[in-house]
Amino acid sequence: MAKAKTAEVSEKKLSKRKRKRGARTPQTKTKTKTKAAASQAAPDDTMSQCVALCQKQAWREAMLLCLKMGAKARREGKKDLASTLKNASHKIEFSLRRQMAATLLADSAELLKREYLLDVG
Repeated sequence: MAKAKTAEVSEKKLSKRKRKRGARTPQTKTKTKTKAAASQAAPDDTMSQCVALCQKQAWREAMLLCLKMGAKARREGKKDLASTLKNASHKIEFSLRRQMAATLLADSAELLKREYLLDVG
């Protein structure tokens, strides 16, 4: 009995949702889509590209992108975007320096191993 009642309630809710969806006009649906697309277009595009480069550990490319887009934002008068990109570039620069230091240490260790083998042999 309880399952039958819950099935009836869920069917009623589903039909009510369908009626509400049917009440929306196609113009309303397209308006909401265009507003969402317009709000995500400019700043998120630059930041998403930057994030994608960082996830690939392409720090130099991400740094160049931030600097280039930050300068463009300052020229266009977008202070918020420019400051966001400036802050992001500081963090990316830190990661780039860390990557360069790690590479230097790894290469130095490998060089020392070779030198040791030459001295011993």
